[in-house]
Amino acid sequence: LVSGEVRELSAPPEFSEGDARPAYSPDGRSVAFIRGDPAGNEDVWVMSADGGEPTRLTENQLRVRGVTWDSSGDHVVYSGYANGTYSIWRLDTHTRARSWLPLPGEWAFDPAIASEAGTLVYVDNWFEKNIWRVHLGETDETSQSYEAFITSTRWDSEPQYSPAGDRVAFTSSR
Repeated sequence: LVSGEVRELSAPPEFSEGDARPAYSPDGRSVAFIRGDPAGNEDVWVMSADGGEPTRLTENQLRVRGVTWDSSGDHVVYSGYANGTYSIWRLDTHTRARSWLPLPGEWAFDPAIASEAGTLVYVDNWFEKNIWRVHLGETDETSQSYEAFITSTRWDSEPQYSPAGDRVAFTSSR
């Protein structure tokens, strides 16, 4: 506030992950933010900048990594996890109609909009998705051989060898 007064705007439920990443609407009357529930899911919420009860805009989004407003103030743009990747979505705050923005990258985080220019920036957060294999037993690190063992265009993790070492089970977002 211009006066320098500090006050609590929202009160997340007990045992929740709390509220994070607030973003004022262009007219300054509303605030969009991310709220985590006790189960660890996150959704986009909006409320009056003067306080009051917030309204949930998304349902069971799982994870949200950034929220902003478009220049009209009628839509929030956010990064949400769906189908094994983080994508940027545009959501009408009145109808809750949602549309996917087809942007390059599989891990699109932290959208920000320059309202006067009408441009969007975001982070294409890249993670290694492959499972690697290292041959143990070499005497020093420089002579160890390693290779991409299971490769994919999705996230592969949690590999476990079978007792005989002839098969690998793993989790994948494929």
